[in-house]
Amino acid sequence: MTRPLISADAHIGLPFAVIDELPAATRSQLPHIERRPEGNELVSEVYHGGARMEMTPTMAAAPGDQAIPLGELTEEQEAKVVLRNVTPNAAPSLLPEGRLADMARDGVAATVLILGSASFLPHLDDDGEIAYCQAANDWLADAYRHHLDRFAPGVSLPVHSVEASVRELERAASLGLRPAVLPDAIPERPYFSSEWDPLWELASDLGMPVALHVTDARPNAWRQISTGIPRISSESWFGASETGFVVSSAMMTETVAWFALGVLPRFPKLQVVMTEGNAGWLAWLADFLDYATLEGYQDLLATRGTGTRLKGNLVERPSHYIKTQIKATFMWDPVAIRNRDLTGTDCLMWGNDYPHCEGSFGNSQAWVAEQFAGVPDEEIDAIVRGNTAKLYGFDPLIEPLVVPA
Repeated sequence: MTRPLISADAHIGLPFAVIDELPAATRSQLPHIERRPEGNELVSEVYHGGARMEMTPTMAAAPGDQAIPLGELTEEQEAKVVLRNVTPNAAPSLLPEGRLADMARDGVAATVLILGSASFLPHLDDDGEIAYCQAANDWLADAYRHHLDRFAPGVSLPVHSVEASVRELERAASLGLRPAVLPDAIPERPYFSSEWDPLWELASDLGMPVALHVTDARPNAWRQISTGIPRISSESWFGASETGFVVSSAMMTETVAWFALGVLPRFPKLQVVMTEGNAGWLAWLADFLDYATLEGYQDLLATRGTGTRLKGNLVERPSHYIKTQIKATFMWDPVAIRNRDLTGTDCLMWGNDYPHCEGSFGNSQAWVAEQFAGVPDEEIDAIVRGNTAKLYGFDPLIEPLVVPA
């Protein structure tokens, strides 16, 4: 069955020409092509996962491709370099026309665009971060201004300063961009802190969803391996990357708990999307938080000198805030689908993670058909298109473009 889809999670990057226009000090902290006197053209060292690494011409290719000579890139090749980890069956583009062609091949009518900046933005200095976000948002607004019926380009925000984030969100919203995009966690400045309240208040007033994309920001063993601290090699730990993916997704429960127990009751119009971390854990978390806030459990915590801070904060049970103000996206999560009688369908949103290898691009129709087998059509349509259309302002009846024969 071919079912029109709307993806709540796809990725976009900035062309090197946009990076080249940034101040030299900022450009040096970002992936860029460096032209050297001897004629070599390569991508400089950049921060990734907390460590410095050098992107070589070999890394510029998608899996199965030959190495691409940097500096001689076609538009599709540049997209592969910028986006990285591109699935071999995609013909990626940074521009709307090329992306629409691949969307049509996958039966996707509209999509949310998440700029892949979470891996290096925390390492930019304050001025560089602001300059990058302004350049990114300006370019997205210009490149996609005639296609906002099919694309929701996300707003990059400078995470070092809430005040700067507020200014940039207000500016970018006026350009038609949505949602506001942040990493799913900033451990040293957690989102429950009142310093973030001006951003949540503005997002609420604007009707702007906040998309928190999964990262490896929290300390975990995989992050220690990827940064070389401590000295553990991934070869010596079977399943290291898979375990890291599981941990990164599961740790989203921490962020959702902080929102459900404190932020969302204060901002009842705020909508938060946990992006690319799956959703099977939502039902368990909602039930567990309800239990943890029962009077008897709270009294027990109070005897230990904890637990009293929640009294008076919650008008509803935590599960209410999760069901009504939290969304979670997934590519493949039959558990989330089976648990929809516990969570409802409003908090579930499908995404294909285009164009990454772990995503469903090229097989999205089959993935949807298999994991939703036996689910009523109206519930499938809500999860794979309707909820995303409502949240991001797409036409819920929009159809994919027809690919020319």
